[in-house]
Amino acid sequence: MYSINYVIATYSGISKQREKHDKDTPVILQKHMEVLSNNLKDNKYIKQVTIVQPLVKEKSYEKYYDIDKYVSQIEQLGITVVLLKPNIEFRSSYSQYIYVYTKFPDFCFYIVMEDDWIPFTKNFDEKLLENYKDYNYKGFHCAWVSR
Repeated sequence: MYSINYVIATYSGISKQREKHDKDTPVILQKHMEVLSNNLKDNKYIKQVTIVQPLVKEKSYEKYYDIDKYVSQIEQLGITVVLLKPNIEFRSSYSQYIYVYTKFPDFCFYIVMEDDWIPFTKNFDEKLLENYKDYNYKGFHCAWVSR
């Protein structure tokens, strides 16, 4: 049986640039977790959701990590939720992904997500895995959706 760790890189620092394009920036992680908790109901392979909360020295959104309700909903589905709070000021999401991999190296696959990229369909874990197998990839694949 496959096991997937769904990893969310986050940044709670106030970003006026990001706010220009997304009015929900102060609560984007909450929105992500809400959609994720609904979409995981039909999940087959995701065994853990790992959220990285890096050290942020700048001003931060006050309620950015108010996600307890969604963590509880996901855990009720039998999925482990880990909130990592390393005392590290990561400079990129990729650094967070590598950090998580070093902490949890035993999963078959990893879905790495940004806090403001939200899965929008049920069974996305199974669909990604089928797509991965269909193309016989040796590594990873990603998608960038734009116009």
